Formats: sequence, structure tokens, C-alpha cells
Amino acid sequence: MWGPLKGLWHSSTRAELAGLVMAAHTNRPLHIGIDNKAVVDKANLLKSKAEKLEEEGKVDPKKILKKHWGLQTDGDLWEAYWRALRSRGSKSIKVTKVKGHATKEQVEEGKVRIEDKIGNDKADLAATAGVDEHVQWLRELTAWLHMRQRAYIGVMADIHNMIAGTTREHQAIQKEQEKEARRRR
Repeated sequence: MWGPLKGLWHSSTRAELAGLVMAAHTNRPLHIGIDNKAVVDKANLLKSKAEKLEEEGKVDPKKILKKHWGLQTDGDLWEAYWRALRSRGSKSIKVTKVKGHATKEQVEEGKVRIEDKIGNDKADLAATAGVDEHVQWLRELTAWLHMRQRAYIGVMADIHNMIAGTTREHQAIQKEQEKEARRRR
């Protein structure tokens, strides 16, 4: 499953987080392996805060972390994850770090589980397919803008040469007029 990701800024972290949010909205217990440590760490921090609130029987405070969602990087998605986490219950989800771009040798050496490699490889393929499907227009626009910029540079060089030539011609005429004026004296 893939699609365009909303927002002004895009990063691999934002894409991983969007996948986590989508998974968190499914109706079953989850164990999600993510190769982005920042996402795993913050997801687990939020999970521990949710567990504490659940144990104490408290509702959400105004601020979950030090900053409001809108002031955090990717705060819109972190808020969506928080709401899904609180809705489904923190004990129904587990997020762990997996090795990204693992090699066959790492699996053979026991450094990486085969399930993690297969899952991460499939996620990478889906991410590539999503990028390819949704940025073709951007590649075309970039190529067109590049051609336009090269043409603009050519026009500007012509204008520069014309101004320089006109300036040289004007200076030559001025010198000639000054010589003519000196001869008449």
C-alpha cells in the first residue's frame, strides 16, 4: 500500500512514521519492525507515556511531550499515532528497530533475522514504487525547468554581450568625439 504523503516537507523519517500511523489504525495486535531509530525511539516513548496514563486511569494531559504537536517535527503524524495508540491501547502494539538494507551475510551470521530482512526489503520496494508512481510529474517538471533555465542563461548571456558591445562602442565614439574636439581647438 502506498500513496502521496501530505505535508510541506518529506523525509524518510516522515514516510516511516506515516507507515506506522497507517498500521496503528488496523484492528489487531501489532509488532512493527522499523529501520528508522528516531521513529522507533519516539514511538516507544509515546507508548510508555500511554501505558503510564492507562495504569493511572488518567485522560490525556494538554501536552504529552515538552512541545505541543504543532511545534514538533512531523507533529501532525505523531499526534495521529498518539490518538491511534490511545484508542487501541498501548499494550496492543510493539515497535522494534530492524536493520535496514541487511545483507544475506548478516542473516547467515545471525546478526539479522530473515523475517526482518524480508519485511524490510518489501517495505523498501513499496517505498520505491510509491516514489516512482507519484513523482514522475516532478521529474518532468524538473527537466522542463532545467531546459528553461539553460535557455534563460543563453538569453542573459546575449543581453550581457549586447550591453558590453554597446558600452564599448559608446566609449569608442566618445573617445573619437573627444579627439575631434581637441583637433578643432
